[in-house]
Amino acid sequence: MAKPKIFISSTFYDLKHVREDISHFVKEQGYDPILFEKGEIPYGRNERPEEYCYVEINNSDILVSIIGGRYGTDSSDIGYSITQKELKSALEQNKQVYIFIEKNVLAEYETYKINKDVEGIQFRHADDRKVYEFLDEIYQLPRNNPIFGFESSQEIIKFLRDQWAGLFQRLLKNEEDTSQIEIIKSLKGTVSTLKDMINIITEKSENQGAAFNEIILFNHPLFARIKEVLNINYRVSFLDYTEMEQLFLARQFKLSVNQDPFAEFANEYYVFFNNLNKSNDIYIKVSKDLFDENKKLKPQQGVIEKNCVIREELIKVLNFSDDDLPF
Repeated sequence: MAKPKIFISSTFYDLKHVREDISHFVKEQGYDPILFEKGEIPYGRNERPEEYCYVEINNSDILVSIIGGRYGTDSSDIGYSITQKELKSALEQNKQVYIFIEKNVLAEYETYKINKDVEGIQFRHADDRKVYEFLDEIYQLPRNNPIFGFESSQEIIKFLRDQWAGLFQRLLKNEEDTSQIEIIKSLKGTVSTLKDMINIITEKSENQGAAFNEIILFNHPLFARIKEVLNINYRVSFLDYTEMEQLFLARQFKLSVNQDPFAEFANEYYVFFNNLNKSNDIYIKVSKDLFDENKKLKPQQGVIEKNCVIREELIKVLNFSDDDLPF
């Protein structure tokens, strides 16, 4: 299972103990900390080392930016240090960021703001006025700039622990809300179907039986499942197996003819596969129980169970024997 990657960004020599404490905390949570001094950033020979830091930020989920009084090393982006560019890169990529600033620096920033136009002014807690110029830029961001002062690494750790617990609680709540939304959608479809049936009964149609089936088929829950599995954003409908097969063929899926590795599904499912992916076979199983003996789609209401239409990936080497291995 993939773990969240937490990129820890700061100048090194003045904040190395803070970095170590946060890295230890991140590991305790079961996540992966990314620090350049631990060799966790893969460097190549074609770019400057800093460029690979920005690439790794793109592969990370969260960036923790720790700002102290040192400006650090200039980046290739004129006017910014590498650590400043790391934060800018995360913001540009819309990553979740947390920004922590030493309280002494944060307090002196207020002095900077009222003296920024004074020539030759020196600051006690920052070795370069560019530190405060960058804070100006951060505070002017319209969003994604939560800024917190700190005196010790434990303050950062407590804050992150509370924040991540809150994110986890919100995730659980969103999943609950999503489930409720699906129920509401299903109920809306049922209500719409019932309204159409009532209209038919009221009009005393001579072909009530056929009309009922047509309405039920038009609202068949199988169509919603196929739209979800194939990520289709237009209406899906068909009356029989042949029309469904044409739909899958148009999406580059072919019917499996009882061959490995799909033979085990042949009695219960129609299996369609797409081997355009070079490393995996992607296949979809559709339950045969949804069709009658003439391969006509059965009228059915309710929610199609997840195991009736399944999209999976099968690694091709899964069925190789030992003799087939290339080493």
